[in-house]
Amino acid sequence: MPTIKEEKQKLLSDTDFITNPWVYFTAELDNWAKEGAIAEFWWRDDDAVANTSALQKLMTATDHTPISLAVIPDQLEESLQPFTSQHKQITIVQHGFAHVNHAPTEEKKAEFRDHRSKEVMTEELKKGHSLLKEVFGGQFKPLFVPPWNRLGNDGEDAVKEAGLKFVSTFTPRQPNTGPDILNTHIDPVNWKANRQFLGDTESLLQAILHLRAKREVWENVDVIEPTGFLSHHLIHDEETWSFIEKFNHTIQQHPSANWLDLSTYIDSFSIEF
Repeated sequence: MPTIKEEKQKLLSDTDFITNPWVYFTAELDNWAKEGAIAEFWWRDDDAVANTSALQKLMTATDHTPISLAVIPDQLEESLQPFTSQHKQITIVQHGFAHVNHAPTEEKKAEFRDHRSKEVMTEELKKGHSLLKEVFGGQFKPLFVPPWNRLGNDGEDAVKEAGLKFVSTFTPRQPNTGPDILNTHIDPVNWKANRQFLGDTESLLQAILHLRAKREVWENVDVIEPTGFLSHHLIHDEETWSFIEKFNHTIQQHPSANWLDLSTYIDSFSIEF
Protein backbone atom coordinates (compact mmCIF):
# COMPACT_ATOMS: atom_id res chain seq x y z
CA MET A 1 0.00 0.00 0.00
CA PRO A 2 1.57 3.34 -1.03
CA THR A 3 2.08 6.27 1.30
CA ILE A 4 1.47 9.93 0.57
CA LYS A 5 5.19 10.63 0.90
CA GLU A 6 6.11 7.94 -1.63
CA GLU A 7 3.51 9.03 -4.16
CA LYS A 8 4.53 12.65 -3.75
CA GLN A 9 8.10 11.87 -4.75
CA LYS A 10 6.89 9.81 -7.68
CA LEU A 11 4.73 12.63 -9.05
CA LEU A 12 7.43 15.25 -8.53
CA SER A 13 9.78 13.13 -10.64
CA ASP A 14 7.21 12.97 -13.46
CA THR A 15 8.02 15.72 -15.97
CA ASP A 16 4.55 15.46 -17.53
CA PHE A 17 2.98 16.21 -14.16
CA ILE A 18 5.30 19.15 -13.54
CA THR A 19 4.34 20.58 -16.94
CA ASN A 20 0.61 19.78 -16.89
CA PRO A 21 -0.64 19.57 -13.28
CA TRP A 22 -4.18 20.64 -14.21
CA VAL A 23 -4.45 17.72 -16.64
CA TYR A 24 -3.48 15.33 -13.84
CA PHE A 25 -5.93 16.94 -11.43
CA THR A 26 -8.80 16.62 -13.87
CA ALA A 27 -7.74 13.04 -14.61
CA GLU A 28 -7.97 12.22 -10.90
CA LEU A 29 -11.52 13.61 -10.80
CA ASP A 30 -12.28 11.54 -13.91
CA ASN A 31 -11.09 8.46 -12.02
CA TRP A 32 -13.70 9.17 -9.37
CA ALA A 33 -16.30 9.36 -12.13
CA LYS A 34 -15.21 5.99 -13.53
CA GLU A 35 -15.79 4.44 -10.11
CA GLY A 36 -19.21 6.08 -9.80
CA ALA A 37 -18.07 8.15 -6.83
CA ILE A 38 -18.24 11.84 -5.91
CA ALA A 39 -15.12 13.67 -4.70
CA GLU A 40 -16.31 15.93 -1.91
CA PHE A 41 -14.53 19.19 -1.10
CA TRP A 42 -15.08 21.89 1.49
CA TRP A 43 -13.62 25.40 1.72
CA ARG A 44 -12.24 27.12 4.82
CA ASP A 45 -10.90 30.67 4.83
CA ASP A 46 -9.01 31.90 7.90
CA ASP A 47 -8.53 35.18 9.77
CA ALA A 48 -11.78 37.00 8.96
CA VAL A 49 -12.43 39.99 11.22
CA ALA A 50 -14.04 42.73 9.09
CA ASN A 51 -15.64 43.59 5.77
CA THR A 52 -12.57 44.37 3.65
CA SER A 53 -11.89 44.64 -0.06
CA ALA A 54 -10.03 41.33 0.21
CA LEU A 55 -13.11 39.65 1.72
CA GLN A 56 -15.27 41.06 -1.05
CA LYS A 57 -12.79 39.67 -3.57
CA LEU A 58 -13.03 36.29 -1.87
CA MET A 59 -16.78 36.25 -2.23
CA THR A 60 -16.47 37.08 -5.92
CA ALA A 61 -13.99 34.21 -6.27
CA THR A 62 -16.37 31.76 -4.58
CA ASP A 63 -19.02 32.32 -7.26
CA HIS A 64 -21.70 31.10 -4.81
CA THR A 65 -19.67 28.09 -3.62
CA PRO A 66 -20.29 27.37 0.10
CA ILE A 67 -17.44 28.68 2.24
CA SER A 68 -16.59 28.69 5.94
CA LEU A 69 -15.11 31.87 7.38
CA ALA A 70 -12.90 31.26 10.42
CA VAL A 71 -13.46 34.42 12.49
CA ILE A 72 -11.15 35.65 15.26
CA PRO A 73 -13.57 36.60 18.10
CA ASP A 74 -11.37 39.09 19.95
CA GLN A 75 -10.58 40.99 16.74
CA LEU A 76 -14.13 41.02 15.39
CA GLU A 77 -15.29 44.35 13.92
CA GLU A 78 -18.88 45.53 13.49
CA SER A 79 -18.65 45.60 9.71
CA LEU A 80 -18.36 41.82 9.29
CA GLN A 81 -21.82 40.63 10.30
CA PRO A 82 -23.84 42.89 7.96
CA PHE A 83 -21.67 41.69 5.09
CA THR A 84 -21.84 37.97 5.88
CA SER A 85 -25.61 38.11 6.41
CA GLN A 86 -25.95 39.05 2.74
CA HIS A 87 -24.11 35.90 1.62
CA LYS A 88 -26.03 32.80 2.60
CA GLN A 89 -23.29 30.46 1.39
CA ILE A 90 -21.09 31.61 4.30
CA THR A 91 -20.80 29.58 7.49
CA ILE A 92 -19.08 31.26 10.44
CA VAL A 93 -16.71 29.20 12.60
CA GLN A 94 -14.38 30.12 15.47
CA HIS A 95 -10.70 30.81 14.85
CA GLY A 96 -8.98 30.78 18.22
CA PHE A 97 -9.76 33.71 20.49
CA ALA A 98 -7.27 36.51 19.89
CA HIS A 99 -4.90 34.72 17.49
CA VAL A 100 -2.01 35.42 19.87
CA ASN A 101 1.04 33.20 20.18
CA HIS A 102 1.67 31.79 23.66
CA ALA A 103 4.45 29.36 22.75
CA PRO A 104 8.06 30.04 23.76
CA THR A 105 10.41 31.25 21.05
CA GLU A 106 12.01 27.83 20.56
CA GLU A 107 8.64 26.25 19.68
CA LYS A 108 6.27 26.70 16.77
CA LYS A 109 3.56 29.30 17.23
CA ALA A 110 0.35 28.26 18.97
CA GLU A 111 -2.50 29.84 20.89
CA PHE A 112 -4.12 26.69 22.28
CA ARG A 113 -1.33 24.24 22.85
CA ASP A 114 -0.43 23.39 26.45
CA HIS A 115 1.34 26.63 27.34
CA ARG A 116 -1.44 27.94 29.58
CA SER A 117 -3.87 26.44 32.06
CA LYS A 118 -6.88 24.61 30.70
CA GLU A 119 -9.09 26.90 32.78
CA VAL A 120 -7.76 30.05 31.10
CA MET A 121 -8.12 28.54 27.64
CA THR A 122 -11.64 27.31 28.38
CA GLU A 123 -12.69 30.76 29.58
CA GLU A 124 -11.41 32.40 26.39
CA LEU A 125 -13.05 29.82 24.16
CA LYS A 126 -16.38 30.15 25.94
CA LYS A 127 -16.21 33.91 25.58
CA GLY A 128 -15.42 33.66 21.87
CA HIS A 129 -18.10 31.02 21.30
CA SER A 130 -20.74 33.12 23.04
CA LEU A 131 -19.80 36.26 21.11
CA LEU A 132 -19.91 34.61 17.67
CA LYS A 133 -23.19 32.87 18.44
CA GLU A 134 -24.72 36.17 19.59
CA VAL A 135 -23.46 38.20 16.61
CA PHE A 136 -23.99 35.69 13.78
CA GLY A 137 -26.89 33.62 15.08
CA GLY A 138 -27.67 30.56 12.97
CA GLN A 139 -24.90 31.39 10.51
CA PHE A 140 -22.39 30.35 13.21
CA LYS A 141 -21.58 26.66 13.67
CA PRO A 142 -19.55 25.09 16.54
CA LEU A 143 -16.38 24.26 14.64
CA PHE A 144 -13.06 25.36 16.11
CA VAL A 145 -10.02 26.27 14.04
CA PRO A 146 -6.90 26.62 16.22
CA PRO A 147 -4.52 29.36 15.04
CA TRP A 148 -1.53 27.93 13.18
CA ASN A 149 -3.52 24.65 13.05
CA ARG A 150 -2.01 23.53 16.36
CA LEU A 151 -3.92 22.20 19.35
CA GLY A 152 -2.61 20.58 22.54
CA ASN A 153 -4.23 18.01 24.83
CA ASP A 154 -5.45 20.64 27.31
CA GLY A 155 -6.53 22.74 24.36
CA GLU A 156 -8.65 19.84 23.08
CA ASP A 157 -10.30 19.52 26.48
CA ALA A 158 -10.92 23.26 26.61
CA VAL A 159 -12.55 23.17 23.17
CA LYS A 160 -14.97 20.47 24.32
CA GLU A 161 -15.76 22.25 27.57
CA ALA A 162 -16.49 25.43 25.62
CA GLY A 163 -19.18 23.63 23.61
CA LEU A 164 -17.30 23.54 20.31
CA LYS A 165 -18.20 20.16 18.83
CA PHE A 166 -15.98 20.08 15.72
CA VAL A 167 -12.29 20.82 15.11
CA SER A 168 -10.43 21.64 11.89
CA THR A 169 -6.67 21.75 11.41
CA PHE A 170 -4.45 20.78 8.44
CA THR A 171 -3.36 17.34 7.12
CA PRO A 172 -5.46 14.17 6.62
CA ARG A 173 -7.34 12.85 9.61
CA GLN A 174 -6.62 9.32 10.77
CA PRO A 175 -8.99 6.47 9.86
CA ASN A 176 -11.95 5.99 12.20
CA THR A 177 -11.37 9.40 13.79
CA GLY A 178 -14.99 10.43 13.45
CA PRO A 179 -16.85 13.28 11.75
CA ASP A 180 -16.05 15.81 14.48
CA ILE A 181 -12.59 16.24 12.92
CA LEU A 182 -12.81 18.00 9.55
CA ASN A 183 -9.38 19.02 8.31
CA THR A 184 -7.99 20.89 5.33
CA HIS A 185 -5.44 19.46 2.89
CA ILE A 186 -4.79 22.02 0.16
CA ASP A 187 -3.06 25.35 0.89
CA PRO A 188 -1.86 27.39 -2.12
CA VAL A 189 0.29 29.73 -0.01
CA ASN A 190 4.06 29.33 0.24
CA TRP A 191 4.54 30.35 3.87
CA LYS A 192 8.33 30.02 3.59
CA ALA A 193 8.58 32.44 0.66
CA ASN A 194 6.91 35.66 1.81
CA ARG A 195 3.42 34.15 1.51
CA GLN A 196 3.61 34.05 -2.26
CA PHE A 197 1.69 31.62 -4.45
CA LEU A 198 2.91 28.05 -3.97
CA GLY A 199 2.41 27.32 -7.65
CA ASP A 200 0.01 25.16 -9.64
CA THR A 201 2.18 22.05 -9.36
CA GLU A 202 2.64 22.01 -5.59
CA SER A 203 -0.93 23.16 -4.88
CA LEU A 204 -2.56 20.58 -7.12
CA LEU A 205 -0.17 17.92 -5.83
CA GLN A 206 -1.77 18.30 -2.41
CA ALA A 207 -5.23 17.84 -3.90
CA ILE A 208 -4.33 14.87 -6.09
CA LEU A 209 -2.58 13.03 -3.26
CA HIS A 210 -5.49 13.34 -0.84
CA LEU A 211 -8.05 12.39 -3.48
CA ARG A 212 -6.03 9.39 -4.65
CA ALA A 213 -5.33 8.28 -1.08
CA LYS A 214 -9.06 8.21 -0.38
CA ARG A 215 -10.01 6.55 -3.66
CA GLU A 216 -7.37 3.82 -3.36
CA VAL A 217 -7.67 3.48 0.45
CA TRP A 218 -4.09 4.26 1.40
CA GLU A 219 -2.69 3.76 4.86
CA ASN A 220 -3.43 6.34 7.58
CA VAL A 221 -6.03 8.27 5.54
CA ASP A 222 -9.73 8.45 6.37
CA VAL A 223 -11.45 7.69 3.07
CA ILE A 224 -14.68 9.49 3.98
CA GLU A 225 -13.14 12.82 4.99
CA PRO A 226 -14.00 15.61 2.53
CA THR A 227 -10.94 17.20 0.92
CA GLY A 228 -10.45 20.60 2.50
CA PHE A 229 -9.29 23.71 0.64
CA LEU A 230 -7.68 26.41 2.80
CA SER A 231 -7.40 30.09 1.88
CA HIS A 232 -6.34 33.28 3.66
CA HIS A 233 -8.07 36.16 1.88
CA LEU A 234 -6.09 38.92 3.59
CA ILE A 235 -2.71 37.89 2.17
CA HIS A 236 -3.25 36.49 -1.33
CA ASP A 237 -1.36 37.82 -4.33
CA GLU A 238 -2.89 37.89 -7.82
CA GLU A 239 -1.43 34.52 -8.80
CA THR A 240 -3.04 32.91 -5.79
CA TRP A 241 -6.40 34.52 -6.56
CA SER A 242 -6.22 33.24 -10.13
CA PHE A 243 -5.51 29.74 -8.90
CA ILE A 244 -8.38 29.88 -6.41
CA GLU A 245 -10.86 30.91 -9.08
CA LYS A 246 -9.71 28.20 -11.49
CA PHE A 247 -9.71 25.53 -8.79
CA ASN A 248 -13.22 26.50 -7.68
CA HIS A 249 -14.62 26.48 -11.20
CA THR A 250 -12.99 23.13 -11.95
CA ILE A 251 -14.81 21.59 -8.97
CA GLN A 252 -18.06 23.34 -9.87
CA GLN A 253 -18.02 22.06 -13.44
CA HIS A 254 -16.89 18.47 -12.92
CA PRO A 255 -19.74 15.95 -12.66
CA SER A 256 -17.92 13.85 -10.05
CA ALA A 257 -16.87 16.71 -7.76
CA ASN A 258 -18.94 18.60 -5.23
CA TRP A 259 -18.48 21.46 -2.79
CA LEU A 260 -19.84 20.53 0.64
CA ASP A 261 -21.84 23.07 2.65
CA LEU A 262 -20.35 22.98 6.16
CA SER A 263 -23.57 24.21 7.73
CA THR A 264 -25.52 21.34 6.19
CA TYR A 265 -22.77 18.89 7.18
CA ILE A 266 -22.83 19.93 10.84
CA ASP A 267 -26.63 20.13 11.02
CA SER A 268 -26.85 16.57 9.69
CA PHE A 269 -25.50 15.30 13.02
CA SER A 270 -28.34 16.92 14.98
CA ILE A 271 -25.96 18.38 17.54
CA GLU A 272 -27.33 21.03 19.87
CA PHE A 273 -24.99 23.86 20.83
